[in-house]
Amino acid sequence: MSRSGFSRRTFLQGSVGLTVANFVPGTTPFAHAATMEEQTIAAAKAAGKADVNGMIWSPYLVPMKPVIAEFTKETGIGIGAVQDISIFDAPQRAVAHVILMVHAAVEQLHADRDAGAPGFGRTE
Repeated sequence: MSRSGFSRRTFLQGSVGLTVANFVPGTTPFAHAATMEEQTIAAAKAAGKADVNGMIWSPYLVPMKPVIAEFTKETGIGIGAVQDISIFDAPQRAVAHVILMVHAAVEQLHADRDAGAPGFGRTE
């Protein structure tokens, strides 16, 4: 670092100084105008109304219901079909879902190839 005009010691002192300055109240140069919740709601409103489908363990879903209701009221995004499953079944169910999606994608590729879609190297 000495080739660039300052020593390693100067660089480290400056780094420590900037780190300490970040902890001094009132030195944050760019304060967010909205809370994280307000930013999330604004982004969700821009996305439009929808229902989210998925799987969840009911001990997580039940306490979230009031928050979900408020979020749905604010944004129009709600909960659609939810599978309540045991935490012990979740990994196997997730892997099974991925396998089904990959199988469907492969079947679609085969159908496209057989239909003569471009990009499969056929020169017939």
